[in-house]
Amino acid sequence: MKNRFITSPTVTSCFAVIAFVISALLSGLLTSCSGGNADVSELLNTVPADATAVVAVNVKNLVEKSGSKIDGSKIVPGSDIKQLLATNELTSEDKRILRNILDGESGIDPTVAVIFLEGTELYFTGFLADPNKFKEFMAKEYEGAFSESNGISILSNVALKGNQFWLNNSKTRNDIDPEQITRFLALDNKLSFLSNPYSGKLSDFSNDIEGWGNLSSLYNASDMSFQEKAMAGLALAGLFSDAQDISFHANFEKGKLTTALNVLNSKGQPAKFNFPTDRIDVGMVKDLSESGDVIVAMAISPKLVEQLQKDFGDKNIPGLGLLMPALSALDGTCVVEGGENGFKGAFSTKGDATAALSDLISQLSKAAVTKDGKFLRFQQGDVKGKILNADVADRFKGAMIAAVVSDKMNSREELKGIPLQDVFMALIPSDGSMQLEVTVNSTNAKENFLLSFIKAK
Repeated sequence: MKNRFITSPTVTSCFAVIAFVISALLSGLLTSCSGGNADVSELLNTVPADATAVVAVNVKNLVEKSGSKIDGSKIVPGSDIKQLLATNELTSEDKRILRNILDGESGIDPTVAVIFLEGTELYFTGFLADPNKFKEFMAKEYEGAFSESNGISILSNVALKGNQFWLNNSKTRNDIDPEQITRFLALDNKLSFLSNPYSGKLSDFSNDIEGWGNLSSLYNASDMSFQEKAMAGLALAGLFSDAQDISFHANFEKGKLTTALNVLNSKGQPAKFNFPTDRIDVGMVKDLSESGDVIVAMAISPKLVEQLQKDFGDKNIPGLGLLMPALSALDGTCVVEGGENGFKGAFSTKGDATAALSDLISQLSKAAVTKDGKFLRFQQGDVKGKILNADVADRFKGAMIAAVVSDKMNSREELKGIPLQDVFMALIPSDGSMQLEVTVNSTNAKENFLLSFIKAK
């Protein structure tokens, strides 16, 4: 019964009307919406301090962005959601579930929502306006009855105590342990997530979705092999000083979804990035004067090359002996764009001693390389795509590494059906650290991205 209710694609779409969260950077759904900071703190006080990851969802914003409104414990669907209910895109059963939730028949209180991962156990928790209605609603959907265990009401993977509920949506089990719920409820401020400095950020609701995760625990909970976990840990340790946690947020706006991720140190502050940074020359992106389906640019300064040579020059790494002399010629921005039938690029150099770099580009790209002043240019085939350089170049401003990918090149399952225009990713130097920003743009600039997402599902 669990999978029918929680993970059915169409029911998930319905739940997105009143509660929505994407993980990993954000997936999974929940039912609730934003109240005040005290409400969020109440939920965070039932989350263990050693949780692997915690996400707070400002569902009030999400409900309103879907074009719907909140009336007490009910959600008044907007015209687009009403139209969805009137179409054949949903089965009669899914429409019934959605109507019951919107009408407040589920008993769910539209206040706040928290998702947390403890080890491999994924929990959703929120408040109830009417626990009895919630029990009746769940009993119908699960075709079963709640039982009592140590004061906790249990039905399959659902637990209820007072006006708070939990759903366990873990891959490894189809039930929920009442002893775990008892343990969560007994936590005090020192043993709960409220002891984490980042809990305040999760409570202030300045973003639609706000999350935090411990890097070491996330590695352990992932499906990566031991070698992959070790490599990922070493890579982050090399790039950042004292890398301990990550923080992330997401916002649904008209025509786009914006997300950002930061690496945090043991003090909860952005971790220091260990290499010299520079910023992309936007003019070079424009100067390619072509269109493509992928455009990638990176700023490489002589200081960065010097640091790489210092850190890795004496290491016995295969191929490094050929790479370092080539990199030493770089000074500025490197940009490459590609289409279905070809690619082209330009690398900014110091202007001399470019032979090694030219040979390396030629070997890797199988393209002829020409010297144009301090630039090395190369092209193979006919570069044509959906993205015009002049239209997107300004997005690269302020970034050290950035890329834009058209919908033609995107294969993400969760984005299928959305009127996608492109996806933009950038690593941006900030206060000695580095922030990853990802923006998903739709072709409908007038419609909130959340509504486009719901319609697509």
